[in-house]
Amino acid sequence: MQASIEKNEFYKSIAAVLGVVDRKCAMPILGHALLEANGNGVIKVSATDLEISYQGFCPARIKAQGAVTVPAHQLATLIKDIPQGDVEVEVTENHGLRLAQGEMKYRIHGLNPEQFPPLPGLEEGVGFVEIPAAVFKEMIKRVIFATSLDDLQYHLSSVLLESINGEALRMVSTDGHRLSLAEHAFPLMGLLMGETGIQVPRKGMYELLRFAEHAETVSLAVHEQVLIAKSGDRTMTIRLLDKRFPDYRRLLPTWFAVKWTFNRVEMFQALRRLALLSTDRFKGVIFNPEEGRVVLKSENPDVGHGLEIVPWAEEKGTPPAPQPGEEQQTQDQDKAPAPEAEPEVPPDFSAFGFNIKYLLDPLAVMTAETVELAAFDPKRPFKIRAAGDDTFFSLVMPMDVY
Repeated sequence: MQASIEKNEFYKSIAAVLGVVDRKCAMPILGHALLEANGNGVIKVSATDLEISYQGFCPARIKAQGAVTVPAHQLATLIKDIPQGDVEVEVTENHGLRLAQGEMKYRIHGLNPEQFPPLPGLEEGVGFVEIPAAVFKEMIKRVIFATSLDDLQYHLSSVLLESINGEALRMVSTDGHRLSLAEHAFPLMGLLMGETGIQVPRKGMYELLRFAEHAETVSLAVHEQVLIAKSGDRTMTIRLLDKRFPDYRRLLPTWFAVKWTFNRVEMFQALRRLALLSTDRFKGVIFNPEEGRVVLKSENPDVGHGLEIVPWAEEKGTPPAPQPGEEQQTQDQDKAPAPEAEPEVPPDFSAFGFNIKYLLDPLAVMTAETVELAAFDPKRPFKIRAAGDDTFFSLVMPMDVY
């Protein structure tokens, strides 16, 4: 292979695979990018960690065809620091890649491209559904923070994607302490997600976020436990998990004993300041509701203590009246659970606490001015959402404040 490539195009193409390549794998080839020149004015750039694969194209003036694999991170770092202009590349003996620009010359050792694993192919007849990239990215950002960081809990270190009656896309994530749900109306009749949806691993969701970063639309398809994403001449495939996602619908409350409404920015800024006192041992914030406001307290014997006051309005809830003759449709996947029974003793909401990060994460990705925090019981999950909007919300388990 011999070609001339514009520096910025070269760097952009290699940088696109950096999240996919596996730097710590026992197979060195998985840390490499495969460069292939076939004489059609582009170099195909591929990468895989065996679970996620990426394929894109870099415009180039091809002088000789061929292929080479090169350590992706080292190549990207080198190209980034090269001055503007064209870079001459040429495959050398023993699978090396020579780079030159003016008097500057480098040679990077590669591996035999025949060792590179085959990438999943696109089957004929696979149907794609096109989604606006901006909305797709927003949905991912609203759920990815609630995935578990424990890779041994495969079912929790993933995001569930569901098609709601073929009319809306829903994403759900949970790490066992909190849950996040985002939904947006799309015509999804052609997207084959099955009755229980599909589970995309956490790394795959982060790569989808990167994949959609500079795109206008993203087209999705599912084929044989693989999610396929396309945008322009770029393609990404992600192997789906086959673990069972928790039955999150059982956790969704149907009414609330009390609801507080407040300004999102005021609450976020107050919590962010209190979070400066947080450590791994002490990361809680205590809420003490008062008339027309809430007192927020954070105490850390290793750092200090803080107090903030945020105005809010309180509203009492009432349980929904039963509908005579209405049968519970237990087989309907989008049917809400049975209503909570009204407690015999009114719940005490004089003090309750949270892991402060669990509130900052959803508030950071909301855009609404007014936000609601609602609860049925001080020891059960609280719901935080934009006022009157159920297309995105988080459930957060409270901490024991006593």
